[in-house]
Amino acid sequence: MGAGILSIIIGIFFLIIRYKRVPNMKKCKGIIVSTEAVDIPGERDKRYGHAQYFIDGNEYYIKTTYASNDIYKGKSVVIKYNSRKPEEAIVAYDKCSYIGPLVFIIFGVYAILSTLGIIPAILG
Repeated sequence: MGAGILSIIIGIFFLIIRYKRVPNMKKCKGIIVSTEAVDIPGERDKRYGHAQYFIDGNEYYIKTTYASNDIYKGKSVVIKYNSRKPEEAIVAYDKCSYIGPLVFIIFGVYAILSTLGIIPAILG
């Protein structure tokens, strides 16, 4: 039961870290116009991206807050920006980056239900 609870807590923690809000948030499309290689021990081909986006005809640039091997020049990204101050923005994570935390949560629920004897009763 303890492992299940810990797994759920870890999953929720990583979801909170991944999901960031911006005051007066709106979304728009941006494009990665350049990349910057980063050397992370044990990781290969990690890069930060520099995204360009336009709000009301004005051009803005922002650097990603995360490094990934899935960032490349020309990639379309979602920008979350402050509608009152469009220069305050973040590049949103890809939806697939939420899979890891959700796996932790699902495993935790499974572990708890198995410990309580609910899963074996359902299966048979």
